[in-house]
Amino acid sequence: MFCGNHSPIRTLDRPADRPDRRPVDPSTRVTDVDRQTTIDQLRLNTGVGRLDIDEFAARTERALEAQTAGELAEVTTDLPFMESPADRDRRVRDARREQLVPYLSVMALLLGIWLFTSLAAGSFLFFWPIFPMLGWGIPTFFALRSQEPRPTATA
Repeated sequence: MFCGNHSPIRTLDRPADRPDRRPVDPSTRVTDVDRQTTIDQLRLNTGVGRLDIDEFAARTERALEAQTAGELAEVTTDLPFMESPADRDRRVRDARREQLVPYLSVMALLLGIWLFTSLAAGSFLFFWPIFPMLGWGIPTFFALRSQEPRPTATA
């Protein structure tokens, strides 16, 4: 799917795919951040053609006037939740960090052990950390490459 600037957007249809969404009591009062999040969803759905400009304007007005979570939810009940490009990039960045930090930490520890034992022996020993570096590093490299953001189409 493409939004107005022709960048791909992933549609998340199931509530389980929306970690930022928790069940909320419909009578709970909403904040300006809640209203803005709803307007962002309307904007994304308008960008892919689910809403026309007039309907977007009417729903935006209803979102700005909403006082409770129930009123705010009514604005987007017939629209799927869409992940914005910024949210997707943040998710990819977090996943990369989640894979790289343990790898780099363990490799630093192994290099430290190798360096310490080499210095204690008085000469550089066989560079044995290369085996875990490659054994863990190659799959990590390919996993990180598979998370690369897809190139965006230009008009």
